[in-house]
Amino acid sequence: MAGPTAIRTTGMGAASAVGRLGAIVTPITIGYLYAGVGFTNVFLTLVGALALAVAVIVAFGEKTAGRSLEHLEGTPA
Repeated sequence: MAGPTAIRTTGMGAASAVGRLGAIVTPITIGYLYAGVGFTNVFLTLVGALALAVAVIVAFGEKTAGRSLEHLEGTPA
């Protein structure tokens, strides 16, 4: 089983890749949406997507406050 550092670096790499993909796709998508539905609807769509992401994380995210990586991984400290 991978250790906490390997898991952390894998997570950071995945987050970086998703962030870069978003940086490429988002401006193009917003441009198309703006031309079709206007500023207000683009803004409301983005707010809705962010609110949905927050709700999913609050509902399903693991609570990590005050816990070590070793404890989260389940390995003895």
